[in-house]
Order: sequence, then structure tokens, then C-alpha cells
Amino acid sequence: MLQLLDIAIFGLLKKRLTAVLSYLSQAQVIQIQKFEWIKAYIQARSEVFDHFHIESVWHRSGMILFNPQRVLCTIERDPTPELERPKTPTQFGIFDQVFVNSSPPDKATLQAANELLNTTIKARTIPSTPVRQYIQKLTVRTEQLQTQSRVHQYNTNNL
Repeated sequence: MLQLLDIAIFGLLKKRLTAVLSYLSQAQVIQIQKFEWIKAYIQARSEVFDHFHIESVWHRSGMILFNPQRVLCTIERDPTPELERPKTPTQFGIFDQVFVNSSPPDKATLQAANELLNTTIKARTIPSTPVRQYIQKLTVRTEQLQTQSRVHQYNTNNL
């Protein structure tokens, strides 16, 4: 909205300058001399930078002969941001704490999560989503640790 000249006038100037210099590109001239470019620029500028073009840009925007309604209608309104509701911690929140980063989990946290997992399994209920996700993460991490153990054992044997 506030860059009318950039969009309309300078964009038109660029098109006119390209058109004025088209004979050079048709002749497949690789390099344009400064005086040729300046001559073309002066010609294109005189065709574009006139009272008619500049005034028409301002009229189209609604900013000349001040028309606030027309200006406000063209501005996009940002939607009101929705506030994120705080999540209530659950008993299964400890599962998320075990695999927070790539470093080994804290021993106490791991033991507490495993106790909760065993209690849930012993209750013989259908495991909830957090329990299933924790089991999947445990199996993946177990396979990774087993692979690391094999590599360490191989390196130890070679020493």
C-alpha cells in the first residue's frame, strides 16, 4: 500500500527500459555500454515519469482525494491470535521426560517411568496412547543400545 511507486511506476520503468534496450538483446550484445544504458534510461524515464502515470497510481490506491474506506478495504486484517490453553499434567507425563534429548535419561526418571509402565501392564487394561508411545520409544532405544553394545564388544575384542 505504501510502495505504490515501487510497484507501478518503477515496475513500468523496468519494462520500458527493457523494451528500449531490446534491439541490443536481439543483436545478442553481451555487454551494454554505460552511455547506451543511460540514453535508454532517459528515454524510458521520460515516457513513464509523467503526471498522468504518477497521479493514476495515487488515484487507484485511494490515497489521493483522501478516501479512508477505500484504503482500509485493501489492508488485510491479521486474525486475532488464539491463546494456547495450558495443558494439565497427567500421570503419563513422565514418559515424555525420559526421551527428551539424545543423552541417556536420568536414572530416577527412567525407573519411575518403567514402574508406571509395569503397573499399567499389570492392571491388564488397554494401554493408553502415552503408554503405547513410550513402549515404541523403549523398543527403538533398546535396539540402539544393543547395537552400541555389540560395537563396543567388537572393539574390546580387537584390542
